[in-house]
Amino acid sequence: MTEREHAARAARRSRRAAAAVAALCVLALIAGTIAVQRAVTSNELRQSARSRELAGQAADAATDQPEAALLTALAGYQHAHTDEARSALISTYAEYRANRLGGHTRDLTTLAFAPDGRTLVTASDDHTVKLWDSTGHRLFAILVGHVAGINAVAIAPDSRTLATAADDSTVRLWDLTKHRAKAVLTGHQGAVNDVAFSRDGHTLATAGADKTVRLWNTSSHKPKETITGPGGAINAVAFSPDGHTLATASNDGTAKLWTASGHRLKKTLSVYDSAAPALAFAPDSGQLVTGSPVDVGGVSVWDTRTGHKTASLGETPVRAVAWRPGGRTVAAVGISGHAGLWNLRTHEVPSSGFFSAQPEFSAIALRPASNVVAAVGYGKITSWDTARQRLTSAFRTPDVVTAEAFTPDGRVLATATSSKTMLWSYPNGRLLATLDSHNTTVTDLEISPDGRTLATAGYDHTIRLWNLATRHTISVLTGHSDTVQAIAFGPDGKTLASAGDDRTIQLWDVTTGRRKAILTGHTNTLFAIDFSPDGKTLASAGDDRTIRLWNVASHQARATLTDNSGRITSVRFSPDGNTLATGGPGRTIRLWDPATHRTTATLTSYRAPLPDDPYALSPKLEFTSDSGTLISLGSPSLRLWDLNADHIATRVCQQSKTDDWGELLHALPQEKPCP
Repeated sequence: MTEREHAARAARRSRRAAAAVAALCVLALIAGTIAVQRAVTSNELRQSARSRELAGQAADAATDQPEAALLTALAGYQHAHTDEARSALISTYAEYRANRLGGHTRDLTTLAFAPDGRTLVTASDDHTVKLWDSTGHRLFAILVGHVAGINAVAIAPDSRTLATAADDSTVRLWDLTKHRAKAVLTGHQGAVNDVAFSRDGHTLATAGADKTVRLWNTSSHKPKETITGPGGAINAVAFSPDGHTLATASNDGTAKLWTASGHRLKKTLSVYDSAAPALAFAPDSGQLVTGSPVDVGGVSVWDTRTGHKTASLGETPVRAVAWRPGGRTVAAVGISGHAGLWNLRTHEVPSSGFFSAQPEFSAIALRPASNVVAAVGYGKITSWDTARQRLTSAFRTPDVVTAEAFTPDGRVLATATSSKTMLWSYPNGRLLATLDSHNTTVTDLEISPDGRTLATAGYDHTIRLWNLATRHTISVLTGHSDTVQAIAFGPDGKTLASAGDDRTIQLWDVTTGRRKAILTGHTNTLFAIDFSPDGKTLASAGDDRTIRLWNVASHQARATLTDNSGRITSVRFSPDGNTLATGGPGRTIRLWDPATHRTTATLTSYRAPLPDDPYALSPKLEFTSDSGTLISLGSPSLRLWDLNADHIATRVCQQSKTDDWGELLHALPQEKPCP
């Protein structure tokens, strides 16, 4: 073999070796990449699993521990942006915001201002007491210790000590300067219903279900005396401002006046049979006002010297009474959440009368080009600025409102009632016109995008079109064989869709009044319809637990979305068209991607009561103009849902630095929800 041949062979071997090495390197690289991908996938699976686990924990804690639930949901979202974590974060944040506005996670039971007026104390069935800056409305402390609902609070005259009474048979004293417990007073055999400090602050009176009033030394925290009188459980106790008289109220319907010194019974006032009255002394101590929680019990004023009734102020059942500082006006809060003021000179209710503190809402509308949402309750229209979270206006309606809508310029609000449609100047509430639209209840109404046409629907199976300028009927659309439950204008205002009890959706030409198409496929009553912003898709939903998406041009169904939670009574596209929100009776609202037909989030109102009526129609849904917030209106609460989870995460971490959340953050040692 020649030297050249040897060289060639060596070169070939070298090339083969290099190729083999290269192949091995490629194989190693592929193996490494696969290993890394598997590791990444495995880690992603672990993160997703942990994300879902934390989302579940957040849901479990949301009712009683809204702040902890919010941080837990945030931790889950930081692990992985799963649908479950996003849903939990949006839901717990909405719950937290609602609680910040309402103060508690369960019913508010009582509140009191400190004598200096700077601090407001609220207590609740959630077992907590919350302290607020009364000027800035800032929550600055939460007092925890009771293990049952709190019935009463009282603040000492020096504003330094707070007393709380609860169903756990205890009374707790708190240091209001250090925001911590001072003492626990025990002795009552059963719920403690009320507490009151004497004028000098040295004595605390407590009233119990065990038919006793106990007096305590506020310095030593020792019992001084127990007063046991005839009658049932004692529900209220109060010292007169001059310090000479102690008043008690019991379940036998009487209020008793005792000497503060010696505790001798002076007078027994027969307020009403078998109901413990509320009571309050006038500023001059010469009068006592009582309120009965039973029908025809009403509000009464008594002369504390003679024990005679000097005034009867109506027969409305009330749960609490109070005097205005001048002693000329009595305030009362009714059992049904109403309040009223009486002038003691005339014994008349002022012009404001009894007003609803929390009306049952039945309809909602978002004012165009603004942050204002108007909600309609039984006999009242109330408006909120959703950005500033404050009431902007309120005015009364003469009947139950079933639907409402704003004109595009936001200056006119149309409301539907039993057989009538009313037009109101907004926001002053002046009635502009009444349209006798249907022979029976008006179920829905809509205003066209150009603001020229009003459509109304009713139990009489018809839809009526109105000229809003002349307020005359343009046409009556007939074709449905049963009640029309919902109507909607297309974005161009040329097409109107209607749906109802006959299980059909009908499309109408607004100009001619002629029917263009009948869409069928639903198997039960339809309650809601809405056009997408581009007008190409129509969403419909009802009692058959489905949401159907229709091609408006071809009149064919595009997709059927199934919600097994029950009937669907509201559907709404976001203004950007990227989200469809659906809701019905119960606690959940679902968000869908209209393009993929996939659920993107399930929003839960954890504390919302389940409806007693399985056929209740709620909630009402509206999006803000930027599509970033969903507004839901149920019974009786309005709720704002921030749909941007990243925005929520930023806000929560900012809030955690300003609020006293240190202990909550330490409770998540393995999680770092906020950097």
